[in-house]
Amino acid sequence: MPRSELCHDQPLNACGYIAADAVCRLREAALAEANGWHRMKLPDYARLECIDRGNRVLRKRDLDRILNSDQVNRLVRHYSYADQRSQAEEEWWAGAVAPDHFLIGLPRMVDEKAAATSGQQHRWRAWIVNTQSSAQLGSHWVTVVVGAAVGNSSQLLQSTATWSTAGSMLELNQPLQSIGTRADPITNNYANLFESPDPDLSNALGWAHANAMHPHVSAWLRACSQWDSAVATKEHQRREKRRKLCKEHDIPFTKVVDTNKELETAMVYIRRQLTDRIKDIRRDNKLNN
Repeated sequence: MPRSELCHDQPLNACGYIAADAVCRLREAALAEANGWHRMKLPDYARLECIDRGNRVLRKRDLDRILNSDQVNRLVRHYSYADQRSQAEEEWWAGAVAPDHFLIGLPRMVDEKAAATSGQQHRWRAWIVNTQSSAQLGSHWVTVVVGAAVGNSSQLLQSTATWSTAGSMLELNQPLQSIGTRADPITNNYANLFESPDPDLSNALGWAHANAMHPHVSAWLRACSQWDSAVATKEHQRREKRRKLCKEHDIPFTKVVDTNKELETAMVYIRRQLTDRIKDIRRDNKLNN
């Protein structure tokens, strides 16, 4: 299986850079040779080249190494040249996600891969999963790859997880059936943000949690989680916090949102923006299918 010996030499806060680099190298190996990704040797990530490469793409300073999910997604898209090919197939890339979103969608994805033939879709998919839930700030990034072994009559799906921390590397290789991912996690409907969602929004929330590994859906769930936390802690009452969340999640920062005099009107606007976005994502997903 893929290995990278880090011991205690991994640079501080390098896990996002390493995960993005590793997942693209594994994909290249999978395309070059059947099952080749499962036995390739990864680079020496104790060196700084991986960080320097990523910072050039992101235009970041070396000391500012902690990457959010959008930045990890940007690195993967750049390294795989997906950002240069608007029509590129990205079935293999499931996004940088929180573990609760990953676990919700994993059983369904495994069933789809197990039932598909090679002519129907790619039978290889990768994620970069954080070790903290969507309700938390985030900690370490973990590379997870699931693929069907070519040439194996049983077509057993295998998983490789590479856990990058500042001081250790943990590698797992076991059938998915033994990991225990089929338990139903609690669905978060963001009750602080959406106090009483209508049936359409409730349906959209359910669909989003079931498709949480799609990059656009994952980004939407992350936006809801952060706005929900802001409302719960009353941070949304601060103009600076609203401005920050609008910028991070591509929500137009209007005059209504900019003033503290119409806070409820501002939140009605934010909810509408998020509601319309998930409906658009869902519609576009149906059209693509």
